[in-house]
Amino acid sequence: MNKRISKWLTVLFIAPLVSTLVHCSNKNDTSIHLTTLDWPPYYGSSLQGYGVVSNIVQTAFSDAKYSVKFTFVPWARALRNVEAGTADGLLGAYKTDERTKTMFYSSPIFFAEEVFYQRSDRPKISFKTMKDLESYTIGVLNGASHSQEFDSSDFLKKNLTSDIKYLIDMLLHQRVDLIIQSKLVVLDYINTHHDEDRNKISQVEPIVAKRALYITIRKSKENGLKIIEDFNESVNMLTRSGKIRSILEDYNFN
Repeated sequence: MNKRISKWLTVLFIAPLVSTLVHCSNKNDTSIHLTTLDWPPYYGSSLQGYGVVSNIVQTAFSDAKYSVKFTFVPWARALRNVEAGTADGLLGAYKTDERTKTMFYSSPIFFAEEVFYQRSDRPKISFKTMKDLESYTIGVLNGASHSQEFDSSDFLKKNLTSDIKYLIDMLLHQRVDLIIQSKLVVLDYINTHHDEDRNKISQVEPIVAKRALYITIRKSKENGLKIIEDFNESVNMLTRSGKIRSILEDYNFN
């Protein structure tokens, strides 16, 4: 047989085989990369097992025969990384209409209360609607969602910052009138880093929203929906077995 024809036939038969092997390898990929911000006490790079929510997610994925890796970056960067495909999804995301366009959402895995905080030595602030807060400057974490009403209130003066530390520092140093954030996140940060300042801030009533936390997987990831379905099934089994309750007790979330 002519050597040139033989070489051509080899390429013709090997190329589809290589393509099939690559496709199968991708299809059977069980490694998941989730990204998020440091958000103690729910999750964080310095927490035991990366925190209670991370522990639940890790356990659920492990039982579903997936391995999961967590990376902790500023929240706006986490969103960009998922959008760019350098991460598979988010850990601990709130659900928004915008995000559901590009991400599959799990069943709820935790809940958090979103609240406003003010300086205790300033005149007491109260509100019924967001319009009541129009005259105040509000510190907000860049890229974060807090409630549908707050997120859509473009008339509010929102001062964006990159992480929890700067958010709380803005309030303590009176660069903003209010901040909005999860109640437990603010309390945990104050107790851990500013114990001497715990009486300098106070919660504004009422709460803004009680919101569910989810994991997400980007829709562009192969088998993304199946990953979410497998995860949900595993979480249900952990709930029925009492394992999630045990994890919550381990982190004093009982």
